[in-house]
Amino acid sequence: MKKISIIIPCYNVERYIERCLDSLVHQTIGIDNLELILVNDASTDDTLSYLTRFEEKYPESIIVIDCKENGRQGTARNIGLTYATADYIAYVDSDDWCELDMFERLYNKAQEYGCEMVVCESVRDKGDAVCEKKTENNCLMVFDTEEKVSDCIVCRSIGEAAWARLMKKSLLVDNEIYFAEGLYYEDVLWLNLLYPYVKNVYYMDEQMYHYFVNTESTVLTKNTERHLEFYDVVELLWQEYHERGLWDRYKAALELDYIRTLYFQGLKMLSLRFDRPPFAVFQYMVDTINERIPNWKSNPYVMNDLYPFYRRLLSMTERKMSEQEFLMMINVVKSSW
Repeated sequence: MKKISIIIPCYNVERYIERCLDSLVHQTIGIDNLELILVNDASTDDTLSYLTRFEEKYPESIIVIDCKENGRQGTARNIGLTYATADYIAYVDSDDWCELDMFERLYNKAQEYGCEMVVCESVRDKGDAVCEKKTENNCLMVFDTEEKVSDCIVCRSIGEAAWARLMKKSLLVDNEIYFAEGLYYEDVLWLNLLYPYVKNVYYMDEQMYHYFVNTESTVLTKNTERHLEFYDVVELLWQEYHERGLWDRYKAALELDYIRTLYFQGLKMLSLRFDRPPFAVFQYMVDTINERIPNWKSNPYVMNDLYPFYRRLLSMTERKMSEQEFLMMINVVKSSW
């Protein structure tokens, strides 16, 4: 049986996929211990032929899933998970790549500490970055009480991306942790659902994952209304918090998390992805915060764990702003990222 199933969603990445797959088939843990699940998301370029060539070369370790309709990255990842047979799961984006010893080192820590997840650091890479490997901050984190789970949510202790981590498959399957399908920002739902369920994580303060800064990525395209799908994903998150009973259990921590996601992350998205962000969307964010978390000033996490800058931004939900004032605020937000 394979030790790790690695799920790679692939869409029109003929220029990058070889680099990604080369870094995986040559992992020091051995290709025989890996199951690479390559999900072709209805690519319109030559991506599929690259995938099938790798599958033909490593038939015992690579499976290609060819989707006839484009479901976007979240759908592709969810499909890939249904094919996974190993006890441990990892996600890798098809234009990224990994240090050759990454999965051996993550897996060894998972075995040594018997933990559900091992997380490492990543490096933003345009093709020439060198990873730093430090060890002084490596540690095991245990979240075995509601207070510790709340602290994990507030501190975002387990990272903020689907990649650069190794996870027990059972953690995802048993708790029905999935990606939003057919939408941009699909990992917002997945990651925020993950936090309340993880009980033990080993953190490695070492850069082992190369996140490729792809300026042609669809998510970096400016002034497209598809960026507003972010709010559809956040609405799914709100529903899941309540349907799962998580809101009642971790209310104070999730109030902060929801404000941080809907409002601060929303402001960041608007400032970076639109030349002139739509004022109506900002008004929607303000109305939603006021409706759902009207007493945020009584939340100790909001008052004690947010930097003063963010509290000032949040205070803007208490006043009626003009569009001109909003655009001035957006310029301040943009300069702060």
